[in-house]
Amino acid sequence: MTHHKDEAYIPDTSNSGLSSEDLVYFDDFSNSESGWDHQSAEKGYTDYYNNAYQMSVYIPSYDIWANPGRYYPGDVEVRVEATLTGGDQDNNYGLLCRYSGTPSSPNFYSFQISSDGYLIIAKTVDGISQYISADNMISSNAVNLGFRTNHLRADCVGSLLTLYVNGVNVASAKDSSLVDGDVGLILGTFDASYTEVVFDNFSVTIP
Repeated sequence: MTHHKDEAYIPDTSNSGLSSEDLVYFDDFSNSESGWDHQSAEKGYTDYYNNAYQMSVYIPSYDIWANPGRYYPGDVEVRVEATLTGGDQDNNYGLLCRYSGTPSSPNFYSFQISSDGYLIIAKTVDGISQYISADNMISSNAVNLGFRTNHLRADCVGSLLTLYVNGVNVASAKDSSLVDGDVGLILGTFDASYTEVVFDNFSVTIP
């Protein structure tokens, strides 16, 4: 899923709430050729939709992810607005940083919440995932439940990884396995066979 681009990117910050000096990347998904994955398969779907970015999973216990095809050599602060728009609330969705590898053997940190009020930070190395901020997803009142929008922020600064939900610092972990790479989005299911989330106003800041 990684497809790096060499051309310069000029952020459109009109809807971001941040100044252009703060940002190194911003996408409101109004341009369907801005670099994110277009995928439609039996197990999942990722594509631009109505000036946002839609991701769907169609089978139980399955994760999909998407990337803009960029590279960051170190620390990043990543943000997005995410809204459940269909399917089951027993899901997991959120942000990625330090993505590298191949679709069959990826590496990344993921910062995930669920629509029924849980959250976790995890790492994936060579396609093998494990939770690193807790043994299991933990409950948090910071998560807006159901079909409401959640504002997510992931800080990847040195070995310190921090998840913010709706402005609240809800989880952190320390890990030095991954140091650089792409950013992105993730969506997954547990026992449910279908979930769908729409993402908007994705940004990257160098802290």
